[in-house]
Amino acid sequence: MLLMPFLAGWGIVGLGEGGRVGLALGAVLCLYLARYPLFLWARGSAPGFAPPVRRWFIVYLGIGLGLAGWLIFGYGMWLLIPLGAMGSVLLLGHLYLSRKHQERSMAGEFLGIAGLLLSAPVAVYAASGQLNSVAFWLWFLSLAFFTTSIFYVKMKVEEFSSRGGAGSQTRHRLSRFLIWYQAGAIAVVLLLSYLGLIPTLTVVAFIPVAFQTAWGILKPVKQLRIKRLGWSQVGQSALFFGLLVLVYRISEIT
Repeated sequence: MLLMPFLAGWGIVGLGEGGRVGLALGAVLCLYLARYPLFLWARGSAPGFAPPVRRWFIVYLGIGLGLAGWLIFGYGMWLLIPLGAMGSVLLLGHLYLSRKHQERSMAGEFLGIAGLLLSAPVAVYAASGQLNSVAFWLWFLSLAFFTTSIFYVKMKVEEFSSRGGAGSQTRHRLSRFLIWYQAGAIAVVLLLSYLGLIPTLTVVAFIPVAFQTAWGILKPVKQLRIKRLGWSQVGQSALFFGLLVLVYRISEIT
C-alpha cells in the first residue's frame, strides 16, 4: 500500500528526475516508520514511547522531515505542504480510532489506507514536478483497489472463523458489500473513462481483482493460510499496478 503506488506513480510519469524521486522515496519510508510508535502510543501499548522506540521515532521523523524539507526548499516542491497536511489529518483520524481500539473498523481501515496511498501523488509530483490530475486519479484508483483487497481478506477470515456459526451473517454481509462495491467501482471507472478523466482501458486493471472477488465468494475456505492469503494479495497488487502503468503508458502513445 505504500511502495507499489509510489512505484506506479513513478512508472506512469517516467523514469526521469531520479534524484527527486529518491529523496521522495526516502521521506515516505522514514515518515512511515515514524508512524508506528504513534500507533502503539494511541493503542496504549507499553512500548509505544519507551526510550529505544522514542529514539528511533525521533531519528525517522527527523530524517523524513529533513528530506521533505530538501524537496520543498531545494526543489521548490511547495505543494508537498498541502499533501503533508492532508496526510496528517488522515493520520490523526486513524490514531483517534486506534485510541478507541477501532482501527480495524471500516472507517479506521479507510483512513489508514487513504493516508498510505498518498505515496502515489508524491511520486508523480517528484517525477514530473507537477501535482496534476494524474496524481489525484492514481490516488483515487489505488484507494478503490485496496478497499476491495482489505474487505476481501476480512471476508475470508470471517468465513473461516465462523464456518456456519453466528458469524456467517457477517461473512454474507461482507460478501454482499464486496459485490456491490466492486460493481460500483467498475461503473465509476467506466464513467471516468467515458468522461476522459482517466485512460479508456483503465477498467482492464480492475478485471483480475473482480474475478478474484467472485471466485473467493463462490469458493468456501476449507483451511485458512494467512501467509498464503497475504502473498496472493501482494501478487494481485503487483498485477493491478503493472496493468495500470501499462494502460497509462499506452494512452500516452495513442
